[in-house]
Amino acid sequence: MAELFLPSDNRRVLIRPVTVSLAMEANGHSKAYAEHYITKFLELIQEPGATKSDPRDWTVQDRYFVMFTAYLETFRSVESRLEETLTYRDCPACGKDHPVKLYYPDLADKITWLEGELPAFEFQGQSYQVHPLTGRVQEQVEQLEAPFPEPGSAEWGEFSKSDQAAAIRSQVQMTRLMGHLGKTLKDFEEMPYADFLEISKRVLPELAKLKHGIDFSIRFKCPDTPQALEVPVPVPFRELSVLSAL
Repeated sequence: MAELFLPSDNRRVLIRPVTVSLAMEANGHSKAYAEHYITKFLELIQEPGATKSDPRDWTVQDRYFVMFTAYLETFRSVESRLEETLTYRDCPACGKDHPVKLYYPDLADKITWLEGELPAFEFQGQSYQVHPLTGRVQEQVEQLEAPFPEPGSAEWGEFSKSDQAAAIRSQVQMTRLMGHLGKTLKDFEEMPYADFLEISKRVLPELAKLKHGIDFSIRFKCPDTPQALEVPVPVPFRELSVLSAL
């Protein structure tokens, strides 16, 4: 059993070891909807008791943090599972591809905690607080995006230009905006549209203040260009999760 504290609010969470029976139960649920599947896994892995909570209410970064920690706890004794070589393509300094060594436990030391009050702004005498997105919002987005074909597939190009795709993108943007504001569209139904657009515009600058969780990136400097600057190389979260190993 591992004791964790969520980066968003320091909430205590106890997670169980990933056993064969737990893995089989998790695999009994469809992976077609990744966020729903992550929720189910996070429900299963939590130790029953007072510390157990609904992972839909955790922030996206909290969910990734617990998933990543579960991965480390599961494969801590399997060295081959803890390291990987990524490919950094089209280096801006030299134009070539470079191998980049990654050791997963190093990422565990790169945690940012969300401290203090959530950011807020005033508009026409009313205060609006800006929230991190939760798993619940991500599940809603996932359901909205379900009709989209796989990117790069034969169906993708035509569908992505369709009116249906445009409508879905609009719904997704609105769902995320409402998630950040902690409100529903009904709260804004009678508001002038120009005012609503202004509120939407003011949310974006506040999002940088919500940074928390694990920094899924590593620093890289071109070995062939001495004057090159270090750049961040993103680490794909999905490849780190326990889900991809089950």
